[in-house]
Amino acid sequence: MRYRVNGCQRIASLARVIEVSLREARRRAGDQLVAIRSRDDDPLERRRQQREAPTVNDAFDRFLDDFCPERIKIGRLTQRTADGYRWEAQRHVRPRLARRKVADVTRHDIEMLVAKLPYATRNHLLAMLSRVFNLCETWDWRPQHTNPVRGVEAVEEPRDRTLNSR
Repeated sequence: MRYRVNGCQRIASLARVIEVSLREARRRAGDQLVAIRSRDDDPLERRRQQREAPTVNDAFDRFLDDFCPERIKIGRLTQRTADGYRWEAQRHVRPRLARRKVADVTRHDIEMLVAKLPYATRNHLLAMLSRVFNLCETWDWRPQHTNPVRGVEAVEEPRDRTLNSR
């Protein structure tokens, strides 16, 4: 399909020849051209943005390399806590979610990530993930109010407590 956006001619593929009939290809091209003309929407630009969208790995790099040192400088975070964040990200998050796009992470992904972790680790990881995804919303890497950690329950180990009488 050939089209123009902002005076530049663009060529986009809609499908492979073996995937669709000629009639279907023409229908798709017509629908795309109507969308381009009505919204000034460039499908090639949209694809590029999706391809270059930040990953969870990028979010944790920015969190650990930019955000944490700033918080340490102003006394709102200790180096030990930042090291713990780095270790937990390396141990639990990066192996399973590193290549996922930040905008594509769902609550189900988070629940599966923390499902079999011990209580203390689970709760600490949920707090860190919530902070990272809130920052992703601030950085406009994710739509506002879509934190996937929201709604995932932190679990406490039941404790047997007795009162001592003196």
